[in-house]
Amino acid sequence: MSRSLLLEPFRILREKAPFVEYVCRNAGLLFSPRVETLAELGQGQMRYALYDILLSLSVVALIVAYSSAFVVGVDLSSTASVFSNIQALFLGCAYYAYFSTGCFFLLILACMGIRRPAGHTRIQGALLLTLHYARCYSLFLLLIVPLLLFLVDRSLQGMLTIDEYLKDEPVHALYFLVPFLAVYLHCCLLPMKRFWAPSKSDVISFMAVFLVTQLLPLTEN
Repeated sequence: MSRSLLLEPFRILREKAPFVEYVCRNAGLLFSPRVETLAELGQGQMRYALYDILLSLSVVALIVAYSSAFVVGVDLSSTASVFSNIQALFLGCAYYAYFSTGCFFLLILACMGIRRPAGHTRIQGALLLTLHYARCYSLFLLLIVPLLLFLVDRSLQGMLTIDEYLKDEPVHALYFLVPFLAVYLHCCLLPMKRFWAPSKSDVISFMAVFLVTQLLPLTEN
């Protein structure tokens, strides 16, 4: 009892301080990823999935906007000039995040006809997998912040846009791509596979869902 009382101030800090609980949720996903069951959803972390996407977009926008405060001799307009249209960038991220999540739900629901998770209906299984996907999307938006700051700094030094910098240094894109793919596999694909428990034949449809989900929003551009 005394130990729980001693930890109570830290629990209140985690619950009440802005973004602290959000960071804790993302840290839990990073170090212990799993798809929650329907019984766990009421008290679990996946119920915040759609809200966390909005928080991640807000964090990215604030950090990029105020990154000029940490760089001597660089103002906000210089930072924003790195992106061809910084407003369109964040609106595009929001559109892609929620549109991709909606497409993922519809595609997963269609694949539930092949196999559905034990103890769940097709809609329940598709919804739980979609919420986990949304949590992973939120986490990746948060993890991309250091990459954005690095690219902003390098682009400002070389007076290049991000696209021009990556075209001049294509190998550098691999340095960021490989770790992100590893995290994607660890946090997203493997937990979903364990929850859905697909057979070898189902793995093909499972991977096809992810491929189509990622490529479909790009066709809208």
